[in-house]
Amino acid sequence: MELVIDGRTMALRWPSGVPVTDLSLVLGDTVPVSIRVEHALTDCTPALAVKQTIGSADLIMTVTGWTREDDWHTASWVVNTVPLQEALGSADSVALVAEVVLVSPDGAQHTSRPIRVTVRRDILPAEYAPPAEVLADWHALIAAALAAQLPDALHDAGMYVTPTSGTASMSPPGYDQDQTVAWSWARFRFGDDMLSAYRGSVCKVRDVGMWAVLGTTDTTPRWLDIWRRAPGGDWVLAARSSQAVASSADVDLYMWGMIADTEIVIGDEVALHVYGGTPEAPVELPLSIARQMVTAADGRGIASSLDGPITDATVMPAVMLSCTYADGVSVGGVNLATRAEVQRLTDYTANVGKQTYQDARASEAARDAAQKIAEGLAITVGTVTTGDPGSQATATLTPGSTPGSWQLDMAIPRGDMGTVDTSKSYTWTQPQIFDSTVTASRGVRVPLPSTAQEALSYEALVEQQTAADWRRMNYYMDTLIPSWVTTLVRQMQMSAAYNVSTNNVSIKEAVYANDLHDFLVTMSPAAGMSLIGRSSGSWKFASYLGDQINSDYAAAVAWRIVGSDKASILLGSTSQGYSSTTNPAAPCYAHPIHWADYNLDAADYRYPLLNAVNNYTSRDMAPAWQVTIYPTGYLGSTASRLIRGTDYGRDVGDQLYMWALVPERIYETTCVAVAMAPRAAGDHKNVMNRWELFVDGNYVMPMTSLFCGSGHTACVTAKVKAHELSSTLQVGLRMGGMRIDAAPALGVNDVRSIMGRVVMDGVTAKPMPAVTASALDVPAEGGEVTLTVSSTLAEAIYVINDTMCGHDPAAVWCSQSTEQIPAGGGQITLTLAPNMTGQPRQVWVFVGHHYAQTAVVEINQLAQ
Repeated sequence: MELVIDGRTMALRWPSGVPVTDLSLVLGDTVPVSIRVEHALTDCTPALAVKQTIGSADLIMTVTGWTREDDWHTASWVVNTVPLQEALGSADSVALVAEVVLVSPDGAQHTSRPIRVTVRRDILPAEYAPPAEVLADWHALIAAALAAQLPDALHDAGMYVTPTSGTASMSPPGYDQDQTVAWSWARFRFGDDMLSAYRGSVCKVRDVGMWAVLGTTDTTPRWLDIWRRAPGGDWVLAARSSQAVASSADVDLYMWGMIADTEIVIGDEVALHVYGGTPEAPVELPLSIARQMVTAADGRGIASSLDGPITDATVMPAVMLSCTYADGVSVGGVNLATRAEVQRLTDYTANVGKQTYQDARASEAARDAAQKIAEGLAITVGTVTTGDPGSQATATLTPGSTPGSWQLDMAIPRGDMGTVDTSKSYTWTQPQIFDSTVTASRGVRVPLPSTAQEALSYEALVEQQTAADWRRMNYYMDTLIPSWVTTLVRQMQMSAAYNVSTNNVSIKEAVYANDLHDFLVTMSPAAGMSLIGRSSGSWKFASYLGDQINSDYAAAVAWRIVGSDKASILLGSTSQGYSSTTNPAAPCYAHPIHWADYNLDAADYRYPLLNAVNNYTSRDMAPAWQVTIYPTGYLGSTASRLIRGTDYGRDVGDQLYMWALVPERIYETTCVAVAMAPRAAGDHKNVMNRWELFVDGNYVMPMTSLFCGSGHTACVTAKVKAHELSSTLQVGLRMGGMRIDAAPALGVNDVRSIMGRVVMDGVTAKPMPAVTASALDVPAEGGEVTLTVSSTLAEAIYVINDTMCGHDPAAVWCSQSTEQIPAGGGQITLTLAPNMTGQPRQVWVFVGHHYAQTAVVEINQLAQ
């Protein structure tokens, strides 16, 4: 018995390429086994384990002691063990499960898809057993019998051709049954990696099966919906299961039959939704489904959760689909082309040939007719009359009695230009082109357009109005505060949800520095940290500022910040959707630089909550954005403020903060604006839309959102934090905004594109400098690291590190030789003090131009 296993996907197949799904053995047999491992890690060793059930810890049989022969590992499988005898008992056969395990030199194990193994007793009594020489040549007898039924040419070519129809079983190339994850939504691309013995382009899914590993019996019925999205299209509900399905054991195969065959085309994105309740009132009830831990070729087979706690971006559900296909031809067990496809191709070819012939004949006829007309073309002048002064001249061509003959009749105005009766209206019946100014002192009336084509001019008007609003919002924000902004601000002022405050801080609506502020924060002198935050209720971010799943409107929002440069400010969404940490003593607020509004044990606040280093899977914040400003006085910097934004549009677990530098403001007034825009062509596949970030009217960098299923609960929040206040400080915040609402009746359907064109008009993003470090690891005793920096932009480059802390200079354990590098590039020396903390630590260095995204250099220092 020869098996081939792919070390990347753990897919198990026969040498012919057909997947291995079932084995049938006889008790007492000794089976020679050979396994070839393709694309495996160096020195991997195979093992074959047989268990009674999936997830069972007790082994029935094992095959080890392999001998390496070229690319094959060989061993003998003795189908007779004490556990097998006990499992078989007095029955004629027993059903088992086998897995091939690859063991790496470091002890890591990778497991193949389970194989169903049936072991039966020998049903032939000894006196009726065929002689040994017949058994030895059994395969030759079968091969000869099959060859006799095939034409010699096909047989010689190794091709076995049969008509086919019916169903094909489709499944991933392999999955690890010991690796399970609870999920409600899963998404993957329906492609070649899902198919077994099928090469058509269209399949109809009849039923879907998945192995669930529940741990305990869960008899709650669950429904299954299949969503699909063609390339460039929208998500549509393709099919729903005919009934809910429940389990009968802690490890069970869920098998859903669909209401009707669901047609899916190769290349479609497919999303599976498992839920309880009813289709009219669904309840999210995740299932623990076996998952695949590999990345398929060309991005196919990769699944990510639409909603629910899937933590690995390369997770794929172990799904088996039963698909129907039309009658066709199978060669060697592979369906090459369906009869329907061949017939469509034949019909198309015939139609194209027929149309080409007809077009050629029509072209010949038109040429002959044109030649006759040209040969007989003759124009004679008919009547010429004079019209009233000021009237329009007219000319009429009338066909004559013979082909090519025409009569021209004209009417010419008489005398000077007459007066125009302005009391009467004139209707243009033909398009007009003007090469001079058209003056209409009392305006031009444009009727309501009846078609999208007529409304193109209306879209241009919307874009021009959006451009005017965008200019005002960045420079004269008080003139652009619509009612929806006022409503949102009032909710934040009056809501008691998720608020946080230390005792020395107050907040109110007030006039400060000759301007009205929605929030005037006053902080009295105090040791330690001073903090205050106000949030709206949940769902408000999606309702007011924008949401990637709702294309009916696109919004932009601006915050004007006036006041002390010693306070840091966080704006945008909360980190956990519904909740924001309300304990001012939480560790997430204590860090001088990397502060957030979520609090987890052992969290790394250099990363957003959704990043895998924090082991957290909530995605409710993912459609939104969050911006944090660190002024010069807060950092102890002489030239730069640090800006932190969010980059959620990545594989789940890879979400990051994005960092930028902007110059200090002489009058301590800052305008931060964020506008919704469509995704760019080069964005990650999980980016659903972008948020373009501007500071003081200058473009800084893009932020991104992630598709989030139904979780759009993010609040709108504003928080202010300072440390070690020796005197009273004040900070004023004022919010403005603008939005474009879709008006399909007027032909405006893509408002995100309008917003994107307006805000990015004339914008060129500055490049990120190239940085190399002399070392990224520094001993506990301390030392120096030299950064070599270069850039194609002829502007100065700025450098700060995240141990800088204006309120506590003694905390700066990484000093810099300078904060500014001349245009073109240069070097900067970082000096790390001895590490006396007893723990390893990091310093992050931010390198970039002002009003631009920075490069980030992470330097590790060992502990004593």
